[in-house]
Amino acid sequence: MKQKPNPDFEQMKKVLLRQGEPEKIPFYELFVDGRIDAKHSYEDAIMPVTEAKKKYGEKIAILGGVDVDREPKQ
Repeated sequence: MKQKPNPDFEQMKKVLLRQGEPEKIPFYELFVDGRIDAKHSYEDAIMPVTEAKKKYGEKIAILGGVDVDREPKQ
């Protein structure tokens, strides 16, 4: 029987509640270390999907990354 993931949410909570700059919170590392299997939805202002693939593609599945709001080129 496959064991359900058990991420350390208490550790995540401690990191999120500590003082400091919000952009320095290592969300992706917390997700990957917390045994999250995949990440969907990317925003270039935060981390482009191509960068996420290079950095975390061996550890988690990268889903999405297609801009559906952009008009197709003529």
